[in-house]
Amino acid sequence: MVFYPSRKTKALIIGASAALLLCGSFPALAAPRITEFVAINASSLLDGDGNASDWIEIHNPDGVPLDLAGYQLSDDPEIPAKFTFSNGASIPAGEYLVIFASGRPEADYVDAGNKLHTNFSLSGGGEYLSLRAPNGTLIQEFAPSYSPQFEDVSYGEGSSAPTLDLISQGAAGRWLVPGSDIGDTWQVPGFDDSSWTAAETGIGYGNDYAGLIGPGGNTSAMFFGNPSVYLRVPFEVTDPANIASLSLKMRYEDGFVAYLNGVRVASANAPDEASLLHDSTATAIHPDEEAVVAEVFSIPTGSLVSGTNVLAIQGLNFTSAGADSSEFLALPELSAIESGGQLAFGYFTEPTPGAANGPIPLLGFVKDTQFSVDRGYHSASFDLVISSAPPGATIVMPAMRAR
Repeated sequence: MVFYPSRKTKALIIGASAALLLCGSFPALAAPRITEFVAINASSLLDGDGNASDWIEIHNPDGVPLDLAGYQLSDDPEIPAKFTFSNGASIPAGEYLVIFASGRPEADYVDAGNKLHTNFSLSGGGEYLSLRAPNGTLIQEFAPSYSPQFEDVSYGEGSSAPTLDLISQGAAGRWLVPGSDIGDTWQVPGFDDSSWTAAETGIGYGNDYAGLIGPGGNTSAMFFGNPSVYLRVPFEVTDPANIASLSLKMRYEDGFVAYLNGVRVASANAPDEASLLHDSTATAIHPDEEAVVAEVFSIPTGSLVSGTNVLAIQGLNFTSAGADSSEFLALPELSAIESGGQLAFGYFTEPTPGAANGPIPLLGFVKDTQFSVDRGYHSASFDLVISSAPPGATIVMPAMRAR
């Protein structure tokens, strides 16, 4: 790793020479596991009561839903069942569950947002953490402790496999404000959308989103018209078997439903499928300041096909009295992580609670640089030694010009 020395900032070790900070081993593929947590939470994620509690993410990699009843979390090796999931807790197939480690004294506390809380919190300085099966079998542990943590930086599992950008901002797509019900064939490859409006994503209208709406993407026909719009964005996949995970990033106002080759894979502020019509509205407002921030959704890979695939979006505007909203936005981005990468734990400066993590994370932080001679004016030459505590850190001095 290369960095320039500074007395005021920490540099990040991102090279393979950094020491891996995970203790323990990975469980079998079908077992749940802790994939991310934040031990010093200021604003990375608020719980249902509006508090910045510590949080832990658990992933179910299996192809069937996981009943969590009896599974155990603990921050104390002497009390392995310090927190035990009760009946009703579950994780859908391939999905992620975020549980807040707030240290609430009540057993099985569920907050106003229907989020679970543990009876212990996480130490920012590092401590023991484990996940066990209902019979007490150890699945995963950080022992004797995970490494020191940093504010709003998550510690999680990443893969060395490449990340593929399947759909980026500015991707070619076509959209339609439907005047009537056209069925659901528009969601699948092979549908003839040649009469739809061609655009570069995102689509929408309104001054607040001008920088996010691509050429051809002005959907102001929705204004005092239909609060729903259909968007089709094709993309190519060579071999679906090589795709380990998919992440959908959405910027939206006010709601959406996403389909991958006709399969509903993600939604927000949207009616259920049985109630969704061609002119449906969003079920809630998504404020402007939140709409411009990408929300990450982990989506299943099972409907991918070799060749051309289609991400279909039904964008939904929220209106209380006719389709008179002055703004709308739908900007999807889709990325994939390939199979076969090595897994490692490290730091993510952009946490992704409830969704798949990105590629291999930052493996550690280096300490501040130390200078053997303090700054100031010196009348005689001297030897200067610059050092940094962690092993494997490389210090490179920039070229200096003679004065």
